[in-house]
Amino acid sequence: MDDLLSGETSRRENAALLLGSLGRGSIPLLTELIKKSEELRVRQLAASSLGQLGSEGGELLKRELLLGGRAEERSRILEVIDAITIDLKTELAYALGDGNDGVRQAAFQLAERLNDSQVVNLLLDYAKGPETQLAAEAIECLGRLESAAAAKGIISLLGSSKEKWRLIACCRALGMIADPASIEPLAKILGRKGFFFRRKRTAKVRADAIIALTQISHPLAAKVLALYVADPDPRVQEIARIHVRSGKPPTDNSPVKE
Repeated sequence: MDDLLSGETSRRENAALLLGSLGRGSIPLLTELIKKSEELRVRQLAASSLGQLGSEGGELLKRELLLGGRAEERSRILEVIDAITIDLKTELAYALGDGNDGVRQAAFQLAERLNDSQVVNLLLDYAKGPETQLAAEAIECLGRLESAAAAKGIISLLGSSKEKWRLIACCRALGMIADPASIEPLAKILGRKGFFFRRKRTAKVRADAIIALTQISHPLAAKVLALYVADPDPRVQEIARIHVRSGKPPTDNSPVKE
């Protein structure tokens, strides 16, 4: 344990490997190491060793996530547990809804590493939920997955949503994915001009929609952008003009707020 907690990388790594060589008797120690060590590399080594000892270690860590405990320990487990098992739908769903920001962010990072159809569906469920921050984070995570399934789900959400903040998050996520299938839905958002919202609320959504279009390298996107170089909204007009002139997409990374 002294070696594991030392500042020397070689000592930490050798100690973790030694624990792994001790068989099933090392499972409690490896589990505790994952919970307590601040060093990611040490936890990764411990998780790798634990994974070689069968399913018992993974089940122990899954119980730790569901039973609670200190937030920092749950975050540490989430950062490495997929090295032991990827059967984590229940635990991931629980962690994504955690009230602690650190735990929730570790859960989103885990979701990105897993990146399968179950994860996409789970994130879409949260994206449709009533909690503003959680839904926006779920939509942003879907954007980072950059999968066709994620794009399809976000496009559906874009078409059914009326809240300004959710529409903005969807536009930004579709810009990250840059799937040509989102060009037409984004163009519809640009054409609303107060259809569902007061004009002052619609302006921000339209600006984010046109920014998303600038990130899609496709002739149809360029045609849509050219239609808005004389738009009455100065932001939409300027974004369209900049892209038409230079082809360089502007970016807007400010937080989504309701």
